[in-house]
Amino acid sequence: MAEITYATVKHLVKQEKVEGGQVLCVFECPQCGVRAEANAPIEMQRDVRSVAEKTVKRSLFGSLSRGISKAIGGAVGGGLAGQVARSVSHEALSGARDKASYSRPEIEGAVARAFTSVQAKFTFDEARGLWVGRPGA
Repeated sequence: MAEITYATVKHLVKQEKVEGGQVLCVFECPQCGVRAEANAPIEMQRDVRSVAEKTVKRSLFGSLSRGISKAIGGAVGGGLAGQVARSVSHEALSGARDKASYSRPEIEGAVARAFTSVQAKFTFDEARGLWVGRPGA
């Protein structure tokens, strides 16, 4: 069986969304249209550099979120409209913060793990060194 890596499946990734601690994927073969949805948990790297990068990102997002909330409060006020505006900005930033919480290699590893759960719909093309759709799967 061929090894599943991000490099061998990235051309099949139609959609990739980081949500919470997992990646949600849609894989689709551009040649035959075989499509599959899968998800996998994101395994965080524990090396010093990765931890430091994540700490900096979290700090930046926290500062950005507080700054936006303060600006909205100043522009709209503290009433219901201000609360709604702050809530909307918080939700918008939380998706970006989730994605920024993980490194690209961590996300790519999760995409490869997600693919393993749907690999029966695909076959490995030895000549190209890539996974491709299995028509009729």
